[in-house]
Amino acid sequence: MVNIDTVYQKVLAFANKEQKGYITPQEFNILADKAQKEIYDSYFHEYKNADSKPKVNSSHGDDLNLLDEKLSFFSTNTLAVYPGGTVNNVLYANGLNWTQGGITTPANLYRVKVVSIISNDENNITNPYPNVSGPSRDLILEQTTEREWKRNQRHPLTQTNINRPVWYWSDQHASIAVPQGASLSNAGLVSYYVDYYREATTPKWGYVVVDGKALYNNNTTFTTHFELHPSEEEILVAKILAYAGVVINRSDLTQAGGGIEQAIQTSKND
Repeated sequence: MVNIDTVYQKVLAFANKEQKGYITPQEFNILADKAQKEIYDSYFHEYKNADSKPKVNSSHGDDLNLLDEKLSFFSTNTLAVYPGGTVNNVLYANGLNWTQGGITTPANLYRVKVVSIISNDENNITNPYPNVSGPSRDLILEQTTEREWKRNQRHPLTQTNINRPVWYWSDQHASIAVPQGASLSNAGLVSYYVDYYREATTPKWGYVVVDGKALYNNNTTFTTHFELHPSEEEILVAKILAYAGVVINRSDLTQAGGGIEQAIQTSKND
């Protein structure tokens, strides 16, 4: 977590109120939300690049470990269920009847990590997943595309088999293809879980007005701190400062914020 008042005060110090560089709380909150979203989204792009770099022995210096630590603030999971009326049964050449349908995804979903199956009844002989026995035995669904899945189903060597179900995005839902009967309606035989990264909560600098001035109110009813890793405080200040320069027509602030951000990024890459 990054304290939002600390960031605001640093931004105001750079902006210099006496030189007509004041940033109102309303302006700051809009820019704070934009900056947090931009930093959060950058983690996934950085992850792709870090994965191709040589690994280091120190966990504190490994880029992937650092990104995992930052993303852990947003990692969660939930039970996923079929919404009514969206299941279509399709019979393919191998005689297996597969259920193709969308599972409800959480409203705060940002990016899916994995979709998995957990068997709740190891003694049920109708269990369509013989390799998944006992509670808390996960079977990870392979991610694909609907086009690729349908194409693979045309040939017995590439068909999704009973121990390798798949999922794909369709109509803004995570659709899965599993053997018919392996659903939550089957007496709790199998549960579907979505592990995902949730959206970041919108930050807000809360305040009360006293004698015409906005005074910080740290009550959680009014204030929401940044959910980012503490190491992101300075990059937050730099981004908000650069955005603020555009809002209040101060090119020097934009340049200062951009320069600070560039220096931080350069030090990270050294």
